[in-house]
Amino acid sequence: MQAIILSKIGEAANLKVKDVEAPAKFKKTDVLVRHTAIGVNFFDVCFRRGQYKLEKMPAILGMEACGVVEAFGSSVVGLKVGQRVAYGTGSIGAYCEKRVVDAHHLSSCRSWWCGTIFMSMGKTFGR
Repeated sequence: MQAIILSKIGEAANLKVKDVEAPAKFKKTDVLVRHTAIGVNFFDVCFRRGQYKLEKMPAILGMEACGVVEAFGSSVVGLKVGQRVAYGTGSIGAYCEKRVVDAHHLSSCRSWWCGTIFMSMGKTFGR
């Protein structure tokens, strides 16, 4: 799969699209989400500029996205494959095609627009 990788703190030009290994394993409470849209917000800019510390480099930024459920762990209830979902987490890693997310971070969405509105409300109006 492809992801947007930050390999050096600094300008936006340091973000590069690269091939990375797709998530293959997950815990029983995890959900594999194929992203249809990712959120880009000021937190991401602060990480890129070095204003917030990154645990490791290179890094995949992004804390929010919406997409479609592709698979889930044995303890996940209330979701089905193909269902539209959105999430906002406290950890980075959304700038990619697919991501494993703990089910408690997910909200169900009826449409792509629902997910983008859900994500932008807290990030924009909460400043």
